Amino acid sequence: MIKKTDKKAMRLKRHVRVRGKISGTPERPRLNVYRSNANIYAQIIDDVNGVTLAAASSVEKDFEGATGNKEAAKEGAKAAVEAAKANGWDEIKCIEIAGVQGDSTNTARMDGYREGITEAGGEFLDNETQYANATADLAVTAMEGIMSKYPDGVAIICSNNDDMALAAARTAKSNPNYAKTIFLGFDGQKSACEAVAAGELTMTAAQNNFDIGYKAVETMVKILKGEQYDKVVDTGTEIITKDNAEARLAKFDEWMK
Repeated sequence: MIKKTDKKAMRLKRHVRVRGKISGTPERPRLNVYRSNANIYAQIIDDVNGVTLAAASSVEKDFEGATGNKEAAKEGAKAAVEAAKANGWDEIKCIEIAGVQGDSTNTARMDGYREGITEAGGEFLDNETQYANATADLAVTAMEGIMSKYPDGVAIICSNNDDMALAAARTAKSNPNYAKTIFLGFDGQKSACEAVAAGELTMTAAQNNFDIGYKAVETMVKILKGEQYDKVVDTGTEIITKDNAEARLAKFDEWMK
């Protein structure tokens, strides 16, 4: 059984821990930053008087930033095609287990996967896309459906996030016709990197978590101060495979110090 992580509860726990140590004053207010799947929000808060002094977010009309989801997914897809060729697949077909239909992040990643697969010489099966609302439970159901319709296997299964990719890979683990399938995730979460190192997941497209956070805060501070800022900040993409998974895990340990 796949263990589900309550990400909201974990975030709230971290929030309470940090708020126990940090409090804003009129002279030195607190900067609060929240990043959702699609946007980032920032507030400058005076906790003494209980007021928000300034606020900004990427949903504002004059913000033209890009998340880089499409570019990262494209790089991951190209790497997946090469891995599928190396595994002996002649027909490089790809099916995506997608997130929430219409969600901007899901759309960007899907577009990136499609472009990357096509440019690398594969075929992205749009009509077979399985929407799983970005959840592992529905990804299991989606993968079962894919195996039923394609009993001889599919070269690549790409997913909107790591949780779904890992759920799909574990679901297909006992199916010999999917033994050489490339399972591609997105996000480069620590659990996914551990799964890649252990051979449970083939690869994941990872953006630089530390730099994303650092550059996001840096950009939002500039916006709050009314300063000039770069419209697009690219922190790069790293494709995590079994060859570099341990190095990525070492980075997590460094970031958490």
